[in-house]
Amino acid sequence: MNETEAQNVVDEINALLQKQPWMDFTVSEFNGYHLLIEGGLSIHRRRPWDIEITFESVFCISLPVDWKTDTSKPPLALLTGDDAYAINTRFDVVQGNHLFRFRPEDYPPDSGCIIAAEGIGYQLPEGSVLLK
Repeated sequence: MNETEAQNVVDEINALLQKQPWMDFTVSEFNGYHLLIEGGLSIHRRRPWDIEITFESVFCISLPVDWKTDTSKPPLALLTGDDAYAINTRFDVVQGNHLFRFRPEDYPPDSGCIIAAEGIGYQLPEGSVLLK
C-alpha cells in the first residue's frame, strides 16, 4: 500500500468516525502480523462492533488496550514529515511501513496510539449503527 492509498483509507475512516458523537476502541486481536481494532459507541457492547480497523504487516505498536476518542477532531492520522521522523528514529521503523496515530481523549497532543504497519483497512460489520 502506498502513502496515497493509506491516506485515502484514513480519510474514509475519519469521515465515518467524525459523524459519531464519540467512539470507544479496543484491541481485539494481535497475532504479531495482523492487528484488529474494533470501535463502537460503547466498548462494553461486545458484539457486533460498529467498525473494525485492520492493520497488516505490523512492525510495532504502542497503545493501550482500550481508549475513548473525541470525534470532534480527526481521530486517526497518517503521520508524515517531522512527526513521522521523530517516531521512525525512536523505534527504528523499517522503510515501507506507514505510521498511524489514534488520538485518545485526554492524551497529550504529541502522544497517542502509534501503529507502524504496511497497510490499513476497515469494514462495517453487519449490525453496525454508524451514521453514514
